[in-house]
Amino acid sequence: KNLFLGARTVVSRLKHKEATTEKERWIKNLLAKKSVKCVAIALANKTVRTAYALLKNGSTYEPKILAA
Repeated sequence: KNLFLGARTVVSRLKHKEATTEKERWIKNLLAKKSVKCVAIALANKTVRTAYALLKNGSTYEPKILAA
């Protein structure tokens, strides 16, 4: 539940600002097609999969910044 609530906050805030990372661009593209709730669930799912991969591989998260 907490992952969903956090993801929903991120999605809601991103509706009113410019995307600066690949993940934010992905969210904005989904928002053009889906509801906020559906996008929040997708983001929570993606966050869990990313966290699992980071823990499994022992690496750190480095977001891909979009070129200006």
